[in-house]
Amino acid sequence: MKLRHVRLIVLACIVAGATLSTAIAQESLRLQFEITVDGSVVARPELTVQSGGKASIVLGEKQGKARVTFTPTVRGDDIDIAFDITDGDKRLRPTLRISKTVPGVIAWMSRAEGPKTRLAVSWVR
Repeated sequence: MKLRHVRLIVLACIVAGATLSTAIAQESLRLQFEITVDGSVVARPELTVQSGGKASIVLGEKQGKARVTFTPTVRGDDIDIAFDITDGDKRLRPTLRISKTVPGVIAWMSRAEGPKTRLAVSWVR
């Protein structure tokens, strides 16, 4: 095989690899949330978001209108989820790693005397 052909094949593989990386980064993800306040399930939303994209959930009046913004990113067989939670005067930035079989959970107190909010998330396939 001539050197020119080898270079062309390598270039084609690099372009294909870059295209595949972009396609993976744009993968749509379906995430199921379970929101619990003081031990009672208040909502089970299911959201679809692009890998690397942002989405948010606003919790209702009883939770002081907390806003949960999150950015999921596919990492092989796992999803890393970066959260930005604003609840009253609190701002939390936890991260979770979930997989197809292992969900994740984060929990926080709205105020010292306030309700405990628990957010469980799983990957829907």
